Amino acid sequence: MAEQSKDRLVLFRNENKTKENQPDMRGEFTLAGIQFEYALWKQTSQKGNEYYSGPITKKEEQETRYTPTPPAREGQEVTSEDDIPF
Repeated sequence: MAEQSKDRLVLFRNENKTKENQPDMRGEFTLAGIQFEYALWKQTSQKGNEYYSGPITKKEEQETRYTPTPPAREGQEVTSEDDIPF
């Protein structure tokens, strides 16, 4: 019997969707040991066929995305280039 692959895909319906800009489905998968997440929105083609489409992101990229910091208060100086918001 062939060895079972560790690469897996999971897909869940978004039961908590309250706005159109929220995905209809979300999921994650591991491929070659790298974890990914994805979000899917239901679409309809010009011919009337329904399909799902959306982005795939490495899970580690999700965790390290830029988080804006509040601007320095008047009189407070920026101490490093990392503190500059652009």
